[in-house]
Amino acid sequence: MLTRKIKLWDINAHITCRLCGGYLIDATTVTECLHTFCRSCLVKYLEEKQEEDGDYHRSDEQVSICLECNSSKLRGLKRKWIRCSAQATVLHLKKFIAKKLNLSSFNELDILCNEEILGKDHTLKFVVVTRWRFKKAPLLLHYRPKMDLL
Repeated sequence: MLTRKIKLWDINAHITCRLCGGYLIDATTVTECLHTFCRSCLVKYLEEKQEEDGDYHRSDEQVSICLECNSSKLRGLKRKWIRCSAQATVLHLKKFIAKKLNLSSFNELDILCNEEILGKDHTLKFVVVTRWRFKKAPLLLHYRPKMDLL
């Protein structure tokens, strides 16, 4: 029978707690990532982390948007209602739509508000203030394939 000696150094990483650095006592494995910690270390860490974080809500201004397809050449989004930061730009929306519709390029899209093409660098806050002034939320935007005007 072959016996192979295993050095403690080789398995040390598997039997030590990454939080306290000591050997595992009452080992507890986190199912999402399969990391193992001492139960007391994990409980202590989670309690401290919860006290630190406290507020999980975004503090930046948010904009509710309805994205409607304005062309028979494109399909509509499964979820056309989104909420995002007012600092997001029209370019961010183009990239989002292109990704959701598996388009090869986001540059092939136009986004419109009140039938007016929006510039890619406009923030959603700017669009709401200048194009959607006295209308109620959500901001209604349409998208379509880019049209060549030549």
